[in-house]
Amino acid sequence: MSWENRLLRFKNWFDSRSAFGQVLIMTLGDKVIVLTIGVLAALIFGKEVLGLPNPMADESGAFMFIMGVLIAPWLETLIFQYGIIELILLILRKFSRKMTVAVVVSAMTFGFAHNYSPLYIAIITCIGFYYAMIYVFFRPYGKKSAFQKLAFVHMLSNFVVFLTITLE
Repeated sequence: MSWENRLLRFKNWFDSRSAFGQVLIMTLGDKVIVLTIGVLAALIFGKEVLGLPNPMADESGAFMFIMGVLIAPWLETLIFQYGIIELILLILRKFSRKMTVAVVVSAMTFGFAHNYSPLYIAIITCIGFYYAMIYVFFRPYGKKSAFQKLAFVHMLSNFVVFLTITLE
């Protein structure tokens, strides 16, 4: 079976899931990417790399939850995926590679906005690429739907991080 047929089968299977199921699947993908990059980085650079910086380490748990789980995912999705991708698609509407440019710029700005360390930027740029691809994947179903589903994926992903930080 060709990769195109497998991708189409996956898309059909994915489309048959509920919106909540789709968000859970995409969040799992996010965690697989982060875990894979983290393990590879630890193998290459040593175990000390696993202690990535926590930009809200000095804040209370309630503040971290409100900002990191409830507010930041919506604002970041609005700016870095919806805003940047839609703006680039509008500006470059006659350019054949506009979607590629939009995804790359979205991912890079998302990564560089999280400039706590070079490794953190690299990891978050990969996640930014994944988030941009999620937005583009859901965009044919409507921009509002793409925005909402991605924001929920981002929110759920940040919630998992919040739990791992607060339960240490």
